[in-house]
Amino acid sequence: MKLKGPAIKVGGRTITFPIELASGCYLEFHSLSDCKAYDAQGAVIAALNLSGQLPRFAAGHNQVEFLHAGSTSANPRVRVTLISEAQPIASRSGEGAAKLSRSAGP
Repeated sequence: MKLKGPAIKVGGRTITFPIELASGCYLEFHSLSDCKAYDAQGAVIAALNLSGQLPRFAAGHNQVEFLHAGSTSANPRVRVTLISEAQPIASRSGEGAAKLSRSAGP
C-alpha cells in the first residue's frame, strides 16, 4: 500500500506533499523549495517544489493533524516528527540571545 498525498495541518493551514510514498519511505521538508523524498535505504527518490502558505505554530499548544488521500479501508502507520525553528530567545536581561549549551560526556 502506498500513502498518497501526505499532508500536515497546523493552525488551520495545510501543506500537502504531492507524492505517493511506499512502505519505509520518508520526507524531509526544510522549505517550500527544499523538500525531498527518500526510499527505505536513504536514497533520494524525488525533490518536491511546493507552493502556498506554510502552517505556522502559535504560542502555546498547537493541534497538529496528519492527513492523506489514501483509501479509508486500510489504516497505514506513519511516524511524524516536527522540528520547528525560530529566532533566538532574548535573555531576561535583554542583553541578546539566550545561550543554550550542552555539557560534554565523560
